[in-house]
Amino acid sequence: MTAHDHKTNLKLWVGVYEKNHVSFKYAKQKSKTMNIPPFIKEVIWSVYPPRYKQLSEQTFRSSLGYMSKLLFLSIIIAGIILLPTLALVKGTIGQELNKFDTFTINEEITQTGIIQIPRTNPWVHVDLNKEHLLENEFLVIDSEKIRYRLFGINVVDQESLKNLNSGDAQVNKLFATIMFLLLPGIGLLIFIKAWIKYFLLALLIGTVLFIILELTKFRLRWKEALNIAIHSLTIIIPVEIISASVYSKYLIPTFKFIGLNVYALSTVVFVILAFIGAIGYQVEQRKKRRRTTS
Repeated sequence: MTAHDHKTNLKLWVGVYEKNHVSFKYAKQKSKTMNIPPFIKEVIWSVYPPRYKQLSEQTFRSSLGYMSKLLFLSIIIAGIILLPTLALVKGTIGQELNKFDTFTINEEITQTGIIQIPRTNPWVHVDLNKEHLLENEFLVIDSEKIRYRLFGINVVDQESLKNLNSGDAQVNKLFATIMFLLLPGIGLLIFIKAWIKYFLLALLIGTVLFIILELTKFRLRWKEALNIAIHSLTIIIPVEIISASVYSKYLIPTFKFIGLNVYALSTVVFVILAFIGAIGYQVEQRKKRRRTTS
């Protein structure tokens, strides 16, 4: 082989190496940045104060979306923790109803027409004048029985409902089913009330943070202060929601707001975390200024 051939082969090998090296570096960088959902990344950044500079720069709507996802996930986790308790509801209802010495219903009910909700393809059918078997409906109440469908067809004699402390297993199962069906609505109500609570709390603390820093040389915009406050709730929201489903007295409940407890301990921690987030913001702001001036 001539010297020219050796030189050509060397160039080819160098080219292959550089191409593979660049591909490896790109793959390595890609592996570091991919497979992390944006929400998880935002959670991680929210517990690392130097990242509050980036978090404060996003839109306020984006921060509210993050808070909503965090709250929803916390309620789901709390619901999963409560599942063993819900499994025992049927037995608990029977024990509680037995605490009545006397509980009888003697009211006479008359009906002039069949009740169907909705009118076409009804889910609920009520006809107290004659018997009606459960077909496509979810609930049928006739002259003698209550029939309902959950995972299977269940039948309850109306006579057993006239004496709720009779200990009838079907009555207990009916009340447990009613409670089970109410859970999604209860969960939605808790979500709405908790969202309002945390939104107003973030609005209050964010505004106070903005006013205090406005009086110093470490100023920031109101939107940035609100974003910092919302992300400072990252630990507070799951701790409060999950604790409320198990045991929350250690958080020191002080008063109720729209039916939800406001806790002294977690509120103090929230304020501290918000100020730590503001400090992290200022540290990154200074680093940015130094880089631009140097």
